[in-house]
Amino acid sequence: MIQIVRRYLTWRPRLLAARELKVLVDNIVNGDGAEFENKYRHWKPQWVDMLNRRSTLKSGDDVVHTQAAALRHAQRRLLPVVPFTYQLPKCVGMPNTNNKIEGTFTDLEKNLNNHSGMSKENRKQSISVFWGIG
Repeated sequence: MIQIVRRYLTWRPRLLAARELKVLVDNIVNGDGAEFENKYRHWKPQWVDMLNRRSTLKSGDDVVHTQAAALRHAQRRLLPVVPFTYQLPKCVGMPNTNNKIEGTFTDLEKNLNNHSGMSKENRKQSISVFWGIG
């Protein structure tokens, strides 16, 4: 989630609202979902005017665009993920990232790509041997 928001806000946002949102998102890992949601719900009304501000082009055309579009995109990505899955009671002990399994898939992918000419049957057998099934 941090990376998704950072993609829109950059490392050093210019707008004060974006800076505040970046700090809020950077601290996701230090708190729980309820705390983050509370802070987010406090942040959003404070900046609602800026998020909804629109302007016309300098040429005077009727084309309207939103200002701070990246900030709008970033803030829209946040609320659907609260509460965070790994923080739900039924998911106690679940890791908060998928890094470990991604690394495993990377190894499998490299192994299969090194032997790209394998038939479908041989690929299946290679995968089952990789996972220790066959």
